[in-house]
Amino acid sequence: MKKSELRNIIREVIKENLEQGYTLDELTIDIVRQFFPKGEVAFPNPNDSSRMVRNERDLEDWKSETKNRFGNIKVFFDPNAVWYDQVKVKDKEFNKDKEMSIQAKAAFLDRERRAGRTTGLD
Repeated sequence: MKKSELRNIIREVIKENLEQGYTLDELTIDIVRQFFPKGEVAFPNPNDSSRMVRNERDLEDWKSETKNRFGNIKVFFDPNAVWYDQVKVKDKEFNKDKEMSIQAKAAFLDRERRAGRTTGLD
């Protein structure tokens, strides 16, 4: 088999996996490394922050916290996206919590600006 044929097969497998996603139970550090072989990747939190995953322990901690709150949700990868969008969670409750956090931060910043104060978030 030629290298170009092998590359095409690998691209197709990755494309299929990008579209299907992985449940938290299925997700392993080896799968993460298939998409992000060079090191750390930012996994989203429901409070609109990120958790940097560098190794198996980081991943297992993120999975445990996420699964405790939202169940065995699916995670999707896009290695070509900007760093904060490379890992997506497509779960209604997770994203609802994230949106509520974004709105709360915006409201806080608006109040601070009206009061003439600045924060490290500006």
